[in-house]
Amino acid sequence: MRFSIRSAVPILSVLTIAGAAGQLTVFSRLQKDFESSQSLCHWYVCDDATVVTYAYDQQLKGDHPSLSTAIRLLQDTLVRDPASALRWADLGDALADAGSIDKARLCFDRAVSLGYTSARILISAGDFYLRYGDRSRGIGYLTRTLTLTSERNESVFSYFTARNTSVDEVLANGFPAEPRTAQAYLRHLMTESTPSDARKGWKWMVAQHLVDEALAGDYVNFLVRQNLYPEAADAWASAAGERGEGYRASQFVYNGSFEQAPVATAFDWNILPVSHVAVARDSKAHSGQFSLHLRFDGTENTDFAHVFQKTVLRPGRYRFQAYVRSADLTTDQGVYFRIADAEDPRRLSVETDQTRGTTDWHMITATFVATPATRLVLVRIQRRPAWKFDNQIKGDVWIDQVSLTPLG
Repeated sequence: MRFSIRSAVPILSVLTIAGAAGQLTVFSRLQKDFESSQSLCHWYVCDDATVVTYAYDQQLKGDHPSLSTAIRLLQDTLVRDPASALRWADLGDALADAGSIDKARLCFDRAVSLGYTSARILISAGDFYLRYGDRSRGIGYLTRTLTLTSERNESVFSYFTARNTSVDEVLANGFPAEPRTAQAYLRHLMTESTPSDARKGWKWMVAQHLVDEALAGDYVNFLVRQNLYPEAADAWASAAGERGEGYRASQFVYNGSFEQAPVATAFDWNILPVSHVAVARDSKAHSGQFSLHLRFDGTENTDFAHVFQKTVLRPGRYRFQAYVRSADLTTDQGVYFRIADAEDPRRLSVETDQTRGTTDWHMITATFVATPATRLVLVRIQRRPAWKFDNQIKGDVWIDQVSLTPLG
């Protein structure tokens, strides 16, 4: 049975008045009698959103009759709306599933020409070309998406992974050399990929001058988590450049004079929050403009170990030194530095003298030998809890010009 125009008119009224109920009616008719229901669409009576939903359902079934139905439905929507980039992409996707790759390619080309600023269209076209032979073009569409919006970053990166797109391919095919996108990609590689892939992304970013301190800190911490300590330290030294003042050449403590605000990385000062102790950079310095100031409020027998940094040493003999000043620092347990093997303190552990009471700037030192077994060293400012009755520490300590240098 076929519907006449007369029978279509009351149905149009139902759709206009009933809204969603009318859409359900059309969807039901599409399921029961595709040929008859098509006559409604030819008269522009049906809702294309409902038709497309049904087409998607048929496409998901994946068998030849269902794919043929999906393709016919999507072709009809394009008769009614030939300027829809999304409908062209939908048709291209259905044709690709049916094995009509050449026809699908024409559809995706048309979709991109109509929707070149649409992230959704570019992702769909990019995935098609990654699957069907033109990987360079596919990567190009996906990376263009990254320049349009940051909201689709993870979607694009997941397509790279799903389609076995190597880092070399991504970087060689027009990946945008701008900080926001490139940094997001490297952070993705650090989370989802291997150290080898992350290393490629890092080297490309260094060559493109896209690395800032925050990203360098994240990358260094990533390498430390992989136990790649020398590589991590070298990466931090490279990123620091002139700010490092000979770091890893003649000096193995970074930012020892606190002239720069610490970055949250293994190889700069980590300052963890702790109750009853205020820690901040201060303008009272032994040299330069800044020192590190610790203020104990006198209400706690503080076990303090909340300021530290890591370093990588070559085997040999070393001298540690720092300048310290104190004011009214109470209790028998003062502030000192401990230098220890970060993995096993039994291999290396040495402490400086403690600072107590009130003192002018003075040097504290320690010498030690690092053996090949020590891969990572922890330099930490500490104060042990006191055992005496009067044990609540109060007072101020300033620290400046911390250094760790090889001897001989």
